[in-house]
Amino acid sequence: MESAYTTVQSGTDIELNVLHRPRTRQRAAVCAVLVSLTASVAWAADANAWLDVAGRAHPILVHFPIALLAAAALFELIRVLARRTQPSPTAIGCLILAVLGAAAAGASGWLNADVNELAGDTDVELHRWIAIGGSSAAVLAFFLGVLARSPEARALRRLYMLCLFLGAAAVGLAGHFGGELVYGKGYLLEPLQSSALPEPIVNTNQNASSLVSFERDILPIFQAECIDCHGTRKKSGKLRLDSAAEFAASPYFDEVVVA
Repeated sequence: MESAYTTVQSGTDIELNVLHRPRTRQRAAVCAVLVSLTASVAWAADANAWLDVAGRAHPILVHFPIALLAAAALFELIRVLARRTQPSPTAIGCLILAVLGAAAAGASGWLNADVNELAGDTDVELHRWIAIGGSSAAVLAFFLGVLARSPEARALRRLYMLCLFLGAAAVGLAGHFGGELVYGKGYLLEPLQSSALPEPIVNTNQNASSLVSFERDILPIFQAECIDCHGTRKKSGKLRLDSAAEFAASPYFDEVVVA
């Protein structure tokens, strides 16, 4: 047993001596540098793809802070109706998570707009800055809520409630505009508006030898298949197909029309 232990110990000493040799350390350092450079090159090659993925996560991340801010406002409203003066601990907890979620969702949304070259679009900017304003109000509400736990801090409690309700309303409004960016303007009330419109009249007595008319021959096809994404409510790719003039004014007109 002692001989075996001596053999193992001597083998361990040899391994440690090998690791402490200057040449071994230099080789290990070179290998580490090469691995780091390889990883950096791989990341640089796919950086745009990863940024695109992070931007596309915006719809996944954005609902979390909206729901939490709405919940915090609801908890505080219940306490107001119950005539309780202290801020709700549950609402403060919701605010912490909402602020963190809003930061992640905001960064993702900013990336999504930049990657898809949407920055500067009026609707996108409206959605972006309302969301930033609502998130800022939520951050301020959190700090005011922590400070307002003192029984003497009546003014702070009022400011806390104001910032909380304004933040929840602004973030909800930003979410509405974000939905219109995806589904088109007027999406929420569209069923009420479309039910009041008369049925379109389709001309079935066409002369086969007549010239092709945009309004008569092409527009009905666009209305059935394309207008949801390329009409007055939503202009995907800045392309509108609801009128001949808008169609011709599109920057992609030459690419869309095939002779």
